[in-house]
Amino acid sequence: MGRSGECAFSAPRQSTARSTPSLSSAARVRSRARLAETGVRVRVADALARLRPGIALLLERAQKARTVRDDLRPAELIALLAAICQEALADEWSESFRKRALNLLFDGLRPTARR
Repeated sequence: MGRSGECAFSAPRQSTARSTPSLSSAARVRSRARLAETGVRVRVADALARLRPGIALLLERAQKARTVRDDLRPAELIALLAAICQEALADEWSESFRKRALNLLFDGLRPTARR
């Protein structure tokens, strides 16, 4: 993957334009460099797979509370989260685009999602 594997939603960028790096982007560069030095490669999908039991439990509780569609399965949710995170990293999405993508995802998870 070539990136640190952190979900891009956790570290907002000011814009997608190349300019003087902000403190947060400089910190990300240092973090990636440290990971590269050690040979550690973290993938979003791997990190989410480790979270599978917790995600499954939270999803089950949300479905029982009828706040999430009842036909959503943990593997599907993990796949959606991994895809969004990896694409956000690869394309360095802006903060507003990340928020929009998450809003669309979460709208689709609601039991009364527009179909």
